Amino acid sequence: TYIYMTPEDIETEQNLLRASDVIVFQFPLFWYSSPSVLKMYQDNVLAYGFAYGSTGKALNGKKMLVCTSTGGPVEAYQPDGGNKNGTGATLDEMMTPFRCMCRLTGMEYQTPFRTHGARVISDEGLAAQCDKYVETVLAL
Repeated sequence: TYIYMTPEDIETEQNLLRASDVIVFQFPLFWYSSPSVLKMYQDNVLAYGFAYGSTGKALNGKKMLVCTSTGGPVEAYQPDGGNKNGTGATLDEMMTPFRCMCRLTGMEYQTPFRTHGARVISDEGLAAQCDKYVETVLAL
């Protein structure tokens, strides 16, 4: 299914971003990156003249937080891979496109909120992560 954003959709999203002090991109990590629908959103909504460029100042000074989850354990996201299924890169390294986006748009990059091992997390562990997430967002 192809997802298409109309000009009205884009304008609505841009107005929501203008009205926000904190912007949260929340997604599961897919193949060491964000899902394609988020990339499409960025391509359409964070447009030249709105988010960057000589007149694109709408996001300047806003805080931006990535909240992401991984299926694998934290050990898999280490420079040495941590185990035979390791990535050979840290999650912070995988967030480089978001740091660059913040630099270009004038947003303030926040330390990502992450949940590792989402495939196997216990109910208690998930509840604890949810509490930490709420605390993190409210502290911004």
